[in-house]
Amino acid sequence: MEVKEVPRAVLTAIAEQVDVPASAFTSYGDRENTLYEHLDELRRECGFRSCGWREYLLVARSLLPDAMESDRPLPLIETALERLRTEGILAPNMIYVERLVWIVLKIAERKLLRTLTTALTLEQRTRLDGLLHADTTIRGATRPISNVRDTRGKIAILLKI
Repeated sequence: MEVKEVPRAVLTAIAEQVDVPASAFTSYGDRENTLYEHLDELRRECGFRSCGWREYLLVARSLLPDAMESDRPLPLIETALERLRTEGILAPNMIYVERLVWIVLKIAERKLLRTLTTALTLEQRTRLDGLLHADTTIRGATRPISNVRDTRGKIAILLKI
């Protein structure tokens, strides 16, 4: 949401608090560095720090257990933002938070797959692969595994592999 014009009453209240005339806000930010300098000052005063690689790693590690249990991105995004807040880290643009969540989900998927398939023999892996691939010679083909799912998407029977 973009605010096109700040209400006069709000400008007046802020102007009184910082002891400048309300008309001074029309030229605020004309010098590009002013915005960044003030953001840095606010960050220092409020005890926040920027989000860098170390912070991304901290959040990613804290999200992985949740990602192992659910592949839904929205709760993970909310958890990531809450973690950033509680750690005093300024959240990056949402696109970066979303990318981080997708990366964590991919890592969780690979870790889960590795956990589930490590003990399988070569024959069992081959048979499992056969269930996961659709027969492309049949029009509108589905994967054989889709025949054993119930309406909630959970496997309805145990596969004897």
